[in-house]
Amino acid sequence: MDLYEETIKAVKEFINSNRNIFYDNRDRFRVAASALNDIAYVYENYGGEACKLFLKDRGRRERREDLYDRLIEIVNLLDGNAHIKRRRSVGRYIIKNLDVITKL
Repeated sequence: MDLYEETIKAVKEFINSNRNIFYDNRDRFRVAASALNDIAYVYENYGGEACKLFLKDRGRRERREDLYDRLIEIVNLLDGNAHIKRRRSVGRYIIKNLDVITKL
């Protein structure tokens, strides 16, 4: 198993277990690509803790706390992997592709 496979698998399972929050009735991912890009940028450049603050704030502003709280849990999964925590560019790539990960 490679360095990131277990974490990606955990993220995929987490999204699938919370499918009603991450996907709408038409099976479209509820987080826009531009929002995923913003989240990924904050994660890579400022780290997990700053990203969690960013997500809390964004969830409050958009009145979608349930969705953004689940995204915080995904950031926790990423930070749980020491290799991703050191190379946050990998975490950025995972966050940017959350909508694709479930289709793997």
